[in-house]
Amino acid sequence: MMMRYTTDFLFIPPPISGLTFPPTPDLPFTDRRFHPCCGRPQGVAGCQHSENHVTDTMLESVLLEFKATPKPTGPSDSRSDAFYALDCEFVYTTVGKEAARITVVDGYGNEVMDCVFRPEHELVDPNTRYSGLTVEDIESSDKTLSDIREILFEMINSETLLIGHALENDLKALRIVHDNVIDTSVLFSRSSAEGRCFKQSLKSLAREQLDMDIQS
Repeated sequence: MMMRYTTDFLFIPPPISGLTFPPTPDLPFTDRRFHPCCGRPQGVAGCQHSENHVTDTMLESVLLEFKATPKPTGPSDSRSDAFYALDCEFVYTTVGKEAARITVVDGYGNEVMDCVFRPEHELVDPNTRYSGLTVEDIESSDKTLSDIREILFEMINSETLLIGHALENDLKALRIVHDNVIDTSVLFSRSSAEGRCFKQSLKSLAREQLDMDIQS
């Protein structure tokens, strides 16, 4: 399934045609009827163009690559009492969405990790509008996903509290299994008029709860 516009397509490298798409997706369970980027109504052709189609599909074989966060080494393992906020930036590759940057801050707001790394598969689109990354940023990194997990596991264990927004996306991209989490997209989820539950974006949540404008 194509991520930027819900259309099926067959990937044959190199991509045979481009796509015009809305950078903000249709949200059927909200009152929003227009795309905030260009003011056009939902359901019409978008305002951005890319030569590459992208997908958000995870291969079944990838499930074998997941690793659980390590168990505490003992009662004195300081990682057990730590808590961090974690966020990843995503790019598109030939197999779908992959993480290419991880940022971690501690409970005092101090940045303790900020690394750009190479995705495991061929890069299709750096998703610069949202990731802030360029092809050059990614290609200049000598780190891999395996390196990132090794660094991260030195900081956290299975008891460490991880905080994030839609954290399942970050953990899935990092191929990590971790149970001790606080996810703001779940804590502040809402129900539509039809009774369906949906998650708010971090942008709208920051405006509502903190009176802050982010991701402008």
